[in-house]
Amino acid sequence: MAQSVERTLGKGEVPSSILGISTIYKKPQPIGWGFLLYAKNTKDRPVLSLPFVVKLLQQSMALLSEPNRPHLQRGGQATTLCQGTLTGDRLYPAFDLRLLHRYVVQQLGAAEGQALLQSLTLHPDELDHRPFIFAWQMLAALAWASNRLPGPAAGIRFGLIFRPTDLDLLLPKFAQCRDLAELYELTKQEPALMGWLTDHIERFEADHLCVRCLNVGAIEPAALLFLFEHSVASMLTIARHCCGGSVRLERVCFASPCPGPEAVALYERLLGCAVQFDCDYFEWRLAREQLSAPVNADLTSESLGLFERPEQASLIDRVVAILLRAPHAFPCLEHLAVQLNLSCRTLRRRLRQAGTSYQKIQNMVRCQLALTWLHQQYDIEEISERLGFGDVSNFRHAFKRWLGIPPGQLLDG
Repeated sequence: MAQSVERTLGKGEVPSSILGISTIYKKPQPIGWGFLLYAKNTKDRPVLSLPFVVKLLQQSMALLSEPNRPHLQRGGQATTLCQGTLTGDRLYPAFDLRLLHRYVVQQLGAAEGQALLQSLTLHPDELDHRPFIFAWQMLAALAWASNRLPGPAAGIRFGLIFRPTDLDLLLPKFAQCRDLAELYELTKQEPALMGWLTDHIERFEADHLCVRCLNVGAIEPAALLFLFEHSVASMLTIARHCCGGSVRLERVCFASPCPGPEAVALYERLLGCAVQFDCDYFEWRLAREQLSAPVNADLTSESLGLFERPEQASLIDRVVAILLRAPHAFPCLEHLAVQLNLSCRTLRRRLRQAGTSYQKIQNMVRCQLALTWLHQQYDIEEISERLGFGDVSNFRHAFKRWLGIPPGQLLDG
């Protein structure tokens, strides 16, 4: 199995978001934060060879480094695919949930805050001292908040309470940035510390940066709206605290029904820019000149200590590694369970506990591979064949079901 994984990842066609088995973050060193890929020698998991781990680490850093990222030129525009979606039992930074819990207590009371954590099998003291939670817990919390917090623009109002000092493990790296452009690059290079629950397509036009959200994890509409609202608002308010209050967005697009003129006016007042609903996608737009805004805030923080390594690799990552070995013919659940040394019943239960299913993971992997190959300018017919679709029309329908738009429209402005 280890040799198969090495052959698969050695082709250089795997998205950066699925290169690693597990990621841990250690005490900051002069060169910055490091990470370690590892696998333990157990009955259901091989030990990867040291040369391969070194090679894998080099590939990960190369793909996460902006100068080495592939850019696609379309009509004079440079398009970059940014992949880092966290799902299931992948680790997610805990600061997001800590802030949401405090906000729920402020808005709805202590009883509702306790109900939120109980639904996630967490205790307040445990949450306060953990650097990471599971991605499924954050997704469940967003779904809970989207149903309980009063709207409209509930996610925006939550996102506006964020401050740079809330970012835990990212703060020491923020302190090294000189302008808004470097802050933005850092968020792309550290999806596991920033907390990405979607992929993104970034497009530089003549005078603007446009960033489009890609829901590869099939998040439910209400939770996705809350996630996008709070992501845009928190990004905006953190940028303003770092670079001054002059940072502003040009436009925000929502792939959700228009909530009415009064609500639209509220959105525009909170975000300080034009908003548009009933779009094909979630997207925000920033004037390119804004990226040169200097960082003028004091972002120094106390040194953070070492955190414990997770005891085992993510089940989601292990499933994804198996799927990548044969993207044209995924194994059935029974064969997958055999490769994981689990019974089918146990595998279903553990995936359900992680807030996902085998079908959702298959769809996510197919979607991310399709996005990668579209970005590398493969023909749709070839992508369809690579993913094992018997007919191109079936792939087109599947892609539109995954992301809401056909593949030919994805990279257009």
